[in-house]
Amino acid sequence: MSRYIWEDKRIFPAIRNIYAIAYTRMLGTTNRAMIKELITELAYDKITLAQGLTRAKLIQAKLKSEVFKSWLANELNGYSNPQDIPEYRVMEIKII
Repeated sequence: MSRYIWEDKRIFPAIRNIYAIAYTRMLGTTNRAMIKELITELAYDKITLAQGLTRAKLIQAKLKSEVFKSWLANELNGYSNPQDIPEYRVMEIKII
């Protein structure tokens, strides 16, 4: 894994997902501020990814967003349906 979270091409789209969810809904200023703070702390390695996901769960509970809840559950527990796996979770590998 990269030293900085923004260098890891698998994680950065996940952060963008959080950002997109935040701005596709009509959120209050406080809620947007919480999400922006979470993104900033993840991007600058102030918190671990595990801490970020835990905080995202707390934010989701406050927002009551089913889209956010579903995305978090899939990220934490794995995607049960292969067609639902986001592009940033798919990697091509060579078996030698």
